[in-house]
Amino acid sequence: MPMSKEAPTLKDLAAKLGLSVSTVSLGLRHCGTISRETCERIERAAKEMGFRPNLYAAALSTRSNPVHSHDLPLVILRRRLGKDSKILYPTAGFVASIQERCTELGYRTECFEVQDTKAPASQLALLFNRGFRGIFLPPEGAWARWEDYDWSPFAVIACGNEKNCPFHSVTDETFESSRFLLDEMIRRGYRNIGVALVAHAPSILGDDARMAAAQFVHSKESKRNKVYLASADALDEADFARFVIENKIDAVAAFHVGFYYALKNAGVAIPKEVGFASMHTGYDQWSRHISGLKVLELEKGRAAANRMDTMIRHHESGLPAKAEQITFRGEWFPGETLPFRNQPVQ
Repeated sequence: MPMSKEAPTLKDLAAKLGLSVSTVSLGLRHCGTISRETCERIERAAKEMGFRPNLYAAALSTRSNPVHSHDLPLVILRRRLGKDSKILYPTAGFVASIQERCTELGYRTECFEVQDTKAPASQLALLFNRGFRGIFLPPEGAWARWEDYDWSPFAVIACGNEKNCPFHSVTDETFESSRFLLDEMIRRGYRNIGVALVAHAPSILGDDARMAAAQFVHSKESKRNKVYLASADALDEADFARFVIENKIDAVAAFHVGFYYALKNAGVAIPKEVGFASMHTGYDQWSRHISGLKVLELEKGRAAANRMDTMIRHHESGLPAKAEQITFRGEWFPGETLPFRNQPVQ
C-alpha cells in the first residue's frame, strides 16, 4: 500500500509493519497484551517514519470511549513502615481515595504489598506481565536506585516524599505544615514547645523539613524549640516522658499520636499539665480527640489518580524529563488537647 504524502498515520505505520491499526496503537502506548518486543519494534518503525501521535485526538478518543481505560489496569504498591510494623503506606485513606477516583475515571485498581525492595526488576517484570501499565509507588525507601530499572512501560505516580524521587509525586507540604502547626501553638500561648520527631532509616525528605521547621519557628519570648528524636521502629515511652518533664515542656508538637499515649502512660495529665498537638491526627478512633494537623488523605488520593489519568491519556510513561510535585498543607484539627492558655498571645 503506498504511503500518504502527508505526515505518516497509524494506518501507514500498521501497513509497514504488517500489523493491525489497533495493535500499533496499543503498542505505542505499551497497552493491553502487546509484548515488549513488539512494542519496541513499533517504536523503532515509528521513529524511522517520523510518525508523531496526535495527543489531542488521542485524548478526545479516550474521553469519548471509557472502555479504553480498562485496557490499563493500575496497581497501588504498599509497604510497611518498618519490618515489624502493622502500618502500610500509602495509608488506608490515601488508597481508598485513589481507588474511588480511579473507579470514577473507569480504571480498575489492585493493591499489592511490596515484600522485598531488593528485587525490583523481577517485580516490575511481574507487574508488566500481569498487564499493569500504571503504578502508584509507596514512599520511604522503595527502589531508591531508580535509574537502574526499566520503568518505560509504566506511568508512575509516587505517593510520598522520597528523597530524589524522579517521578511525579503527590505528598504533604511538610515544612509549611509543620510551621503552621508550631505557629498555632505559639498563638495559643505556648512558649516552651518540645518537638517530638521520628528518625526514619533511610531518612525521608519530610524528616529534614520537620527538623528545619522545629529550629526555625519560635516566639520572641521563648527559647528555641527542644527536639526529641525517636526511633521509627519503637518509641521509648519512659525516656520520652523524662524528656518532657525534665525540660519543663508546656506543649508537645509530635510526629504521631503515639507520643500522646506515651505521656498518658507515664501519668502526665494532658492538657492540664502539658498541651499536645500531633502532625497526623483526626483520621481514626485513636486520634479524633487529639489537636493538631489533619493530613488531607482524600484530597491527595484524588490528585494522584487525576495525575495518573493525565499521564495515561497523553501516553506518558517511564522517567519524566522534569518531575512535578503536588503538595498539600494539613488543616488545623481542633481536638481537645491544646486549649488556649490564660496569658496574652501574639
